[in-house]
Amino acid sequence: MKIKSLTLILLILFLAGLLLPPLFFGIHFNSSVATPTAATPFIIPLWEQAILFTAAFIIKPLYMTISLVIAFMLWRRTETELNAISRGMILFFLGELACAGNYLIFHDRSLLMEYWHNYGMVCSFAFFAYAFVEAFDKRLVHYSDEGKKCALLSQCGSCYKQRDMSCTMRIIFLYIIPALFVVAAMPLAAPIGNRFYTGLVFGQQVMFGHPLLNQMVEVRFIPAVAAFYLLLSFGTLLFLREKGFASAKILVALGLGPLLFSLMRFICFWGYGEHPLWADVWEEITEFLFIVILFRIALLVRSQSSKQKEEMPLNTMPAEET
Repeated sequence: MKIKSLTLILLILFLAGLLLPPLFFGIHFNSSVATPTAATPFIIPLWEQAILFTAAFIIKPLYMTISLVIAFMLWRRTETELNAISRGMILFFLGELACAGNYLIFHDRSLLMEYWHNYGMVCSFAFFAYAFVEAFDKRLVHYSDEGKKCALLSQCGSCYKQRDMSCTMRIIFLYIIPALFVVAAMPLAAPIGNRFYTGLVFGQQVMFGHPLLNQMVEVRFIPAVAAFYLLLSFGTLLFLREKGFASAKILVALGLGPLLFSLMRFICFWGYGEHPLWADVWEEITEFLFIVILFRIALLVRSQSSKQKEEMPLNTMPAEET
C-alpha cells in the first residue's frame, strides 16, 4: 500500500473517531455532568491543595509548552520514528488543551471536552508506540530491513534474509502480542459506577469525579479497541510471516496506544477511587516526566544532527596532494 493511501486512511479513521462517537452518544459542548446531590464531601489538607494547584497550574502548562517545542524541533525530520513523535506531540497537546478547556471553561463537567481529551491521548500514545517500535527495529535490531544485518544474527546462527526460515523476532512477537491481548482484558473487569467527591481547594468548591460514560469509554470501549488491533497484528505476522512486519508494526502501535492509555487511567482512577485528587495529581506528574524524557531525546537528536553537519565538510574535503 502506498504511503499516501495509508496516510489518507489513517486520517479518515482519526476524523471518524473524533466525531462519530460524540454524535452517536449525542454529547456536545453543553452535555455536562450535573452536580450530583449524593457527592461525598471530604476535607483536603492544605498541603494536598498546594500539590493539586502546582500540578494543575504549573506542571500541566509546562509540559504542554514542552510538547509543542518537541513537535517544532522534530517536525522537519524525515526519519519515521522522529516524524511520529512530532505528530504525536501535536495530538498530545490538543488532547491536553481540551482537558484544560474543560476545567477552565466548563468546570470539568463537559463530556465532549473530556472525550476529546481522551481521544487525543489515545492517538498520541499510538504515535509514540509506533515511534518506539520503529526505533527498536531501525536503530537497534534491524530485523525487517533485508539490506541490513540483524543484531540477533550471532544468537540465531542464520537469518530469514539468507535462507528459508522463520525470523526469531517474529516468533517472539507472536508470544508477546497474545500476552498484551490478555493485559487488555484487565480493565474490562473493573467495577464501574458514578462516584463523586467535593472538597475545598483554597476556598473554592471543587468536584472530583469520574462519570459513568467516561468509565465505559476508558475501561470498556478503549481496551476492546486495543484488543482488536492486537489481534489484527497477530494475524498479520502469523499469516504473512516476515512480509507482514511493516503492517504489523502499525497495527501493534494502534493497539498499544489505547492499551497504555486505558491502563494509565485504570491505575490512577481505580487505585485512588476514594481519593480522586491524587488520581489527577499522579496523571499530571507522570505525563510531565514522560514529556521531559522525550524532550531529552529530542535534544540528543538535534545535537547529533549538528555534529554530523559540522563533520560533513571535513569528510568531503579533497585529500592534499603529496
